[in-house]
Amino acid sequence: PDDVEIEERRARKEGFTRPELAVVLSYAKIDLYDGLIDSDASFEDFLEVDPRRYFPTVLRRRYADLFPDHRLSRQILATMIANEIVNRMGPAFVKRMQIDTGASMVTIARAYWIAKEICRAAPLLRTIEEGDYEVPATAQMSMMFEVSRTLRHASHWLIETYGDKLDIVDAVGRLKEPMAKIYTRSTSFMSTSARERHARAENWYQELGVPDALATRMSLLLLTRAALDIADLAVTHKRDAIETARMYSAFNERLGIYWLHLCAEDLKVSGRWQAIARSNLREDIYRIRRELAGQLLKRRGKQDLKAAVERWLEQRSEPVERYKLMVEEMRLRGAVDFATLSVAAQELRDLIYDRPVYDAREQ
Repeated sequence: PDDVEIEERRARKEGFTRPELAVVLSYAKIDLYDGLIDSDASFEDFLEVDPRRYFPTVLRRRYADLFPDHRLSRQILATMIANEIVNRMGPAFVKRMQIDTGASMVTIARAYWIAKEICRAAPLLRTIEEGDYEVPATAQMSMMFEVSRTLRHASHWLIETYGDKLDIVDAVGRLKEPMAKIYTRSTSFMSTSARERHARAENWYQELGVPDALATRMSLLLLTRAALDIADLAVTHKRDAIETARMYSAFNERLGIYWLHLCAEDLKVSGRWQAIARSNLREDIYRIRRELAGQLLKRRGKQDLKAAVERWLEQRSEPVERYKLMVEEMRLRGAVDFATLSVAAQELRDLIYDRPVYDAREQ
């Protein structure tokens, strides 16, 4: 359909037909495949973490060491990568990531592969798909969408953090274990507000007809974006991931940062540019919290991190109270818009770097 027809369908809340979608998917795969083949990058790191599903099990078991030397290894891998990414993430994922990050197709493919591993997406998706005829199809689609959304955010974070130096084996080796620890021990560190949000998400999935265990796993996806910062910082500063997560939760509880995150995520947007602005604001709040955590982690000594948080707050008790008063005023006003959250984010940054904080009592 041409642009006019697409606009008419949008007005009628109609999308592409199945044959049209098939054409779009096919061209997206061809474009990604060509981009991978034309690059000068090696795909051996894909082989090292992927179960080599293209080949039968018996061949994987007996001849895995020969796969890199297969005369069609590059073409087979490019086909497998293109199919996986387009089928799971949709035909626009790679192009959108290129526009947003400026990364190459190979870097985006690597980011997706790493995100899939460290977020434990493959077994989660298999569990969702195995629920055919037992879990309502609408619930399955909602869960698959949420998984793809999580992988998109994780891929973006990986590209922003590591750029074109991204390596699948190194990144998975660095992040997978601390991420798994954060997912599986979430009840030991979540703040009250975070715990409430996870409970609401879990209940929502249960009401859709999702089994309890799967509903719990889906609610844990809400941890992913913060978990990436926590895991990376913990490895960088040689700290335990759960200890670092408790520090994050302490700041959430005392400074109301989690409320800022929720408000940013709930902002209503219209069009791509507003969506980008919302995403940038949300990332800015995460970045501020990471910078704050980094300040404490750089300090030498064996002081408990939660105790370090309390000491940091005590040393800045007056500006902290003014900041908390400002946030409370924002909450009481009800409707929180982009401008309000931008001010809150800037004041939080000023608090971290000991710059003057706006005093709501002066207004």
